[in-house]
Amino acid sequence: MSALHSDLALVWYLLLAFILLLVLLLDGFSLGVGILSLFVGPEDERGLMIASVARIWHANQTWLVVLGALLFGAFPLVYGLVLSALYIPVALMLLGFIFRGVSLEYYSHTDNKGVWGLFFGLGSLLAASAQGFALGALLHGLPIPGGSFAGGTWSWLSPFSLLAALTVLGAYVLSGAAWLIMKIQDALQEKALRAARAAAFFLLLAVPGLVAWSLGLHPALHRNWFLWPGLVYSSLPLGLAALCFAGLVVCLAQRREGTSFVLALLLLLLCVTGLAGSLFPLVVPPGLTVFQAAAAEINLEFMLWGFAWVLPLMLAYNAYQYWVFRGKVEEYY
Repeated sequence: MSALHSDLALVWYLLLAFILLLVLLLDGFSLGVGILSLFVGPEDERGLMIASVARIWHANQTWLVVLGALLFGAFPLVYGLVLSALYIPVALMLLGFIFRGVSLEYYSHTDNKGVWGLFFGLGSLLAASAQGFALGALLHGLPIPGGSFAGGTWSWLSPFSLLAALTVLGAYVLSGAAWLIMKIQDALQEKALRAARAAAFFLLLAVPGLVAWSLGLHPALHRNWFLWPGLVYSSLPLGLAALCFAGLVVCLAQRREGTSFVLALLLLLLCVTGLAGSLFPLVVPPGLTVFQAAAAEINLEFMLWGFAWVLPLMLAYNAYQYWVFRGKVEEYY
């Protein structure tokens, strides 16, 4: 492997990590809103919750499509392994997105809003849970002797992946509740505050448990956690996440709406960064590295030239969309 190929593989790893973070941060809070919509009574409250994300969810979810396409081009071996090992959770995630998308489109045009509101919540819950189980299976490690998946149909399902799924649900609910605090007023805002505090308390227990369990599963990770330079991109982000969590608790108590939402997203970003940093250079634990899984050098270079001008345009559009639809939501969907 040439030095240029290694550099290109690393660049694409960082690019895909960045896009994955956008998926988790931007689509994550809208999934959290959907999950929370299952626990409200009056339909007008659910309508307000749906209205807060109805005009932005399309662009947020676009990043997931981009992630899948670029993963296929830059790391085809990872793409094949992930679909082979995680076929069921990936299929369930897509089914959840279909339910959510269809229900959002029908909700504002039907008199039977209760049914479509329920589908919106259940679709969000299904998609978020599937993402959590997929993450847990990857962190647990896939049986890939010789570079091919050797597990069974239900290898993705384990107590560890269940904890990962619950942790992802808690993170999405926290960010979704923080979004509602910023976008909604009055009684529904109070409910969102209570949900955010409950989710924060749950994550205070779940995240350390998930990290400790991960270290127990992969003793080699201790090297990245406690030795230089690994501790810079593993222990440091999670240490910052602890400070971010403390700031979030204070902001929720003081009802700092915008700051609470930013800190909720930053908390998720730091936790994911710390977990990814502790695994690097592995891209599929326990034995497939970024450099082993990368596509041919010419493919990586060609894709990079093509994507270099697309990414800024997508980011600019996403930012402009949030700017246009800023402010409180006052009318239900």
